[in-house]
Amino acid sequence: MMKNFVFAALSGVSLVAFSGVAQAADAIDVVPEAPAVYVEEAPVMGWDGGYVGAMGNYNHSKADRDNGLPGVDSDTFGGAAFAGYQRQSGNIVYGAEADVGYNAMNGDEGGTDVETGVDGSLRARLGYAPNDRVLVYGTGGVAAADAEVSDGAGKDSNTVIGYTVGAGADVKITEQIFARGEYRYTDYMDKSFNTGSGAQDVDIDNHRVGAGIGFKF
Repeated sequence: MMKNFVFAALSGVSLVAFSGVAQAADAIDVVPEAPAVYVEEAPVMGWDGGYVGAMGNYNHSKADRDNGLPGVDSDTFGGAAFAGYQRQSGNIVYGAEADVGYNAMNGDEGGTDVETGVDGSLRARLGYAPNDRVLVYGTGGVAAADAEVSDGAGKDSNTVIGYTVGAGADVKITEQIFARGEYRYTDYMDKSFNTGSGAQDVDIDNHRVGAGIGFKF
């Protein structure tokens, strides 16, 4: 009887010990999962804010005269610096921009020479951004330039003022640097010049294609 009791006790202890060992082995087989790693993405900058830049331009200019003489044509290269500020609401981007440059017209026809030099404009801009990298826009505003008309009797200089309209696209190279392509038409309207041979009204207009680079703050 005593032997049976001892045997039963030992068997129970063995089963408990074996169960504990088995559970410990199962616990070792379960590899704990590594904690999740969260990578914070860099913020994507839209088109809000100020910017500056510079462009090189090809210009085709013409000066029409009211005295019946042929117009003066000129093809030149020039450049300009620009600066602006804009805001973005959804896909719509709006703002204002100013530029100043040197886009010289220098043409002669029928003994009359017409030249322009320093010019500039102040314009509104309205654009559409299909994504955070590309902005297409239209622009328009007031423009001014220094102009000089000369002939055999003398010369006269004036500041000519008119309007300018155009369209273009800005494409981000990095979050702060963007490339630009733009076309603009500018009409400086009629301006009277008196070279000594009599007053004549001259209307200067300009077609401009430019490419440049800008920096966004």
